[in-house]
Amino acid sequence: MRYALLIQNDTFLAACYEATGSGIMLTKNAEDACSYVTLEKAMAVAQAVSGSIGQIPSVIEVSY
Repeated sequence: MRYALLIQNDTFLAACYEATGSGIMLTKNAEDACSYVTLEKAMAVAQAVSGSIGQIPSVIEVSY
């Protein structure tokens, strides 16, 4: 079981690793989203990024 962070109804939190820098990004493709092994880690990340994205993401279970 893994967990992902859902923002709004169809947008997920993803990591961004670019030549110019890294950070977070949003994606419509669920398979591109970051996923976490524990619910506790997913909840901690949701809280940590909430200030950057303007809301606390929902933690959902994913099967990919």
